[in-house]
Amino acid sequence: MRRGKPSHHTQLINDTAYSIVAQYQTEYRGVVQYYRLAYNLHQLSKRKRVMEVSQVKTLANKYKTSCGDIYKRFKTEHTNADGTYKVLEVRVERGQDKKPLVAQFGGIPLQWKKWVAIGETIKPIWSERQ
Repeated sequence: MRRGKPSHHTQLINDTAYSIVAQYQTEYRGVVQYYRLAYNLHQLSKRKRVMEVSQVKTLANKYKTSCGDIYKRFKTEHTNADGTYKVLEVRVERGQDKKPLVAQFGGIPLQWKKWVAIGETIKPIWSERQ
């Protein structure tokens, strides 16, 4: 944020569009997973919007174009088990033999799940022998 508005990340301009979108999605997914059990999880939609605008500004600065052009270029719809979401998607074609690399920003539901399973296992720091 700069002066109350989302700003671009200058340090990411030299990266590829795929890595920029993947990094923003990874950070956003981590925040959502951390607050998954919170009752007011829906309030993260404000954070999502700030991250999305920052990401679009970073891509616009990288390609020396406007934010509207970035939305036109990368906007698509993604359907999963929770519904249909508007996402920003970057595809990297890798030839005929391999599947394309796909990075998407968005598509994570912000619905409260009271009984979500946390997939972390606690490993003891010390040995079991004592």
